[in-house]
Amino acid sequence: MTLDSQRWERLQELFTEAHAAAGNARDHVLDRIMETDPDLIDDVRALLESDARTGALDALPAVVPVSRL
Repeated sequence: MTLDSQRWERLQELFTEAHAAAGNARDHVLDRIMETDPDLIDDVRALLESDARTGALDALPAVVPVSRL
């Protein structure tokens, strides 16, 4: 499925909202998304899962100083 710019913006908004919520609050956000934007819920969940897998990598510096190699 291709995303037009409005859909992509909406997906970004929903992901940001869900990502900022923790625990039960995230579950409530995802439940609401399922009701209001059911066609985007799978994409939001996929982004959350991807972020959870790569989150540790985000904490790494983009450049490692030569002295640390």
